[in-house]
Amino acid sequence: MPLAWAHAEFIKLIASRQLGHPFDRPGAVWARYQGQRPRVQHAFWCEQAPVHELAPGSTLLICLHAPATVHWSFDAWSHAVDTHTQDRGLGLHIAALPTETLAAGSQVVFTYRHADGGWAEDDYSIALTTNAA
Repeated sequence: MPLAWAHAEFIKLIASRQLGHPFDRPGAVWARYQGQRPRVQHAFWCEQAPVHELAPGSTLLICLHAPATVHWSFDAWSHAVDTHTQDRGLGLHIAALPTETLAAGSQVVFTYRHADGGWAEDDYSIALTTNAA
């Protein structure tokens, strides 16, 4: 069976080369994106999957499992702002931080306070970089 699959892939490769584009490229996807990678509009940070980089022009969404207040700053804690999470359903409480206007090289730092008054154990830091995907 693997040999038949390898032969089929080889035939698809030859057909793709003659067509000038992938033989099995979905037409609807090509019509929508025209071969261009879409711009990242949101970055989602959560405890199980923290992000460490953010693309400039993106919004940072802090996703938590319980109501909390996100304490954050764009200037290394010189000026801090508190944003309450909103229940978005499915057990997610999200705070959107307005990071769209920050330039590459900036850094967002934050921590959060649970509804019962307990603070997160760490401060978290996310760098804005053009390498972020």
